[in-house]
Amino acid sequence: MFGRGTLEFVSSSNPKILAYVRRWGEDTVLCLANVSRQMQPFELDLSAFEGATPVEMLGYTAFPRIAGARYFLSLAGYGFAWFELRGARTVGGGIAAQAR
Repeated sequence: MFGRGTLEFVSSSNPKILAYVRRWGEDTVLCLANVSRQMQPFELDLSAFEGATPVEMLGYTAFPRIAGARYFLSLAGYGFAWFELRGARTVGGGIAAQAR
């Protein structure tokens, strides 16, 4: 999954955070990396995924549903996170939340 499909960078409020989305078939994964040794807070523009639920992929912990343009998170120094975006799907070349 991480080496295949599309790669789309996501706008972050913090330049020390690398954020991108990988898509392969029906799967959509949000990948985050902190390139600083200190903990970093940041906001992401996830408006394209409004209505989707981010589920952390190592412990399968569900995070709050994406409800607006800005989504706040933080990562430990040199930390990373992978989120499966459940309920996200492609519609006509764009992204829309899939109703459940």
